Amino acid sequence: MKILWLLLFLACSPKPEPKPSYAMAEQLFEQQKFIEASKILSFLLDDQPTLPGARNLLARCFFFLGNPNRSFEELEFVLQSSEPLSEASLDALFLMGAISLESASLRSSNDIKGEQAWKLYLKVSPHTDLKAKVQSGLAEIQMLKNPKKATDLARSYIQNSNPSKALLIFARLLSKHPHYVPAWHYQGMAYVMNQDPQNAIRSWKQVLQRDPAYARRFKLHERMRIAENL
Repeated sequence: MKILWLLLFLACSPKPEPKPSYAMAEQLFEQQKFIEASKILSFLLDDQPTLPGARNLLARCFFFLGNPNRSFEELEFVLQSSEPLSEASLDALFLMGAISLESASLRSSNDIKGEQAWKLYLKVSPHTDLKAKVQSGLAEIQMLKNPKKATDLARSYIQNSNPSKALLIFARLLSKHPHYVPAWHYQGMAYVMNQDPQNAIRSWKQVLQRDPAYARRFKLHERMRIAENL
């Protein structure tokens, strides 16, 4: 009887929680559960600050959680604590450049670091399979420094039915050049194509506030009335 009760007790007892592991964090990341993955990675890194791959993955989590500047902190730690040509270092350099290109909320100092990281990446890994992507990204980073060229690039994405890419460029451009009125104008066009008339109206209101003559020339009042009925 005692053995039976013992077996029943063991069967009914709650199973112990699995010990957090890097594999578990990877699985959560693949499921886009970035908060849960970042908690496990932070726990692991508290005990093993240089756990291979963990800090790079944590940087990715912070990017998808909307905190690219924290991503840079993690990646800079990787560069400081890893061998220069290690897989972790090369991955960190690539990620810094990619985040600089894709994020609209990165500090200007980190923007500069991201561009430098990609240049260094090409220097130390000249035969990488990602060479064409990095070179294209660097060209786009350069273009974003010129408001007119960046706006022209974004318009080309609109013309090719890719409003999401255009909106990303406008977000980055306007975070650095908020007074460049044509960017607000064509951002509104991208929002219309993206079926977001309310944000289109908000963009065009920026034009009205900043340059009423420009707004009249391009008949933005009429566009706003049309957008209100979409």
